[in-house]
Amino acid sequence: MDDQEMMDLSWSQRRFGMGHWDGGVGMCATSSPVLFGGRDISSNMLIYPDVEVLTLTTERAQQSDNQNTETNDSRFFLRFGEGSFGHRLIGTLVLTAALLALSAALLSLYLQGSSRLDNIYTVRESLSLNLSHNMADMENLREDTRVLARNLSSLLDNISSIQEHTLSALMLNQTEILQEMEKQGQLYQMELRQYIHLQQRMEHISRTYLPIPQKSPLLRNCEWRNQGTICPFCSAGWHFFGLSCYLLSPQTRNWQDSLHWCRKQGAHLVVINSPEEQEFLQTAVKTSSWIGLSDRDMEGQWEWVDGTPYNSTFHRFWFQKQPDNLGNEDCAVLLPGSLWNDNKCRKLYSSVCEYKAGEIQLPKESLLDVLLGP
Repeated sequence: MDDQEMMDLSWSQRRFGMGHWDGGVGMCATSSPVLFGGRDISSNMLIYPDVEVLTLTTERAQQSDNQNTETNDSRFFLRFGEGSFGHRLIGTLVLTAALLALSAALLSLYLQGSSRLDNIYTVRESLSLNLSHNMADMENLREDTRVLARNLSSLLDNISSIQEHTLSALMLNQTEILQEMEKQGQLYQMELRQYIHLQQRMEHISRTYLPIPQKSPLLRNCEWRNQGTICPFCSAGWHFFGLSCYLLSPQTRNWQDSLHWCRKQGAHLVVINSPEEQEFLQTAVKTSSWIGLSDRDMEGQWEWVDGTPYNSTFHRFWFQKQPDNLGNEDCAVLLPGSLWNDNKCRKLYSSVCEYKAGEIQLPKESLLDVLLGP
């Protein structure tokens, strides 16, 4: 096998994956059809005179038994001779594929260049339009600049005129303002001294007197007398009338328990001494209520709980034909909006408690005189 055949064999093995060369047989020498890739290629071989059909045999068979036996797995190999038509065909195909690839690449480059050129034209048109707009805006700005320059010149002229005409007036006003400030400073110093003096008087008053709000209930019933101002007052929840304080208890008790309950409140069952007091109480009570009058110690001898003699006053407010002592009735009860009636002391009624109102004596000089005095 010469060098050319070895080169062809090497090329054919790489092309068709065969492993061993066993000698070639011409196309005309075989009588059976040649299979290549499962197809009959004998008829096609007649077209290509330079193509030889080669068989691959097994060299490792035992030489003693069957040296000339061909293996069953023979394969066919195509070898193309140097300068054959096959080489030219393959070169033509490769050249054609290269030309097609080059054409495709050139076409792609052409399309990309065309697209970029269109984009450039579009951007150029947009820039041209923006340039025209910017030129118009610049012209407007120039006009505005000229207007502002004229306005600035006018303002400068006005400022100069104002400075010339008003500078003297401002200087005069400044002098007057300084004089007024000095005067106000003197007044402030005077008022400050008065305020300090007033603070000292207030501290003295706060240490000497007990401050009472002007709207306090303690000052509601004040009377002006020679020795000063007398202000009677009652505890919270009590009603003031005359010089006494009254508490209406809605809880029902018998007469004796009512007497004890009023004493716990620092008071006693009410003692009625005048028509005005009777009128006030019969309007104030809403249910039948015990008063501090009874004849429990001796029948017919009525006594007030505070020791006031029953016969010391002619102001008695019994119902007609009362007291009648019907069924041993020894305690007096005040009916709402009405008069007195005697009743059994064990019965349960509301009660009215009374104590003398407290008094606050204010000095003759009023608080205003103390604050604004010398």
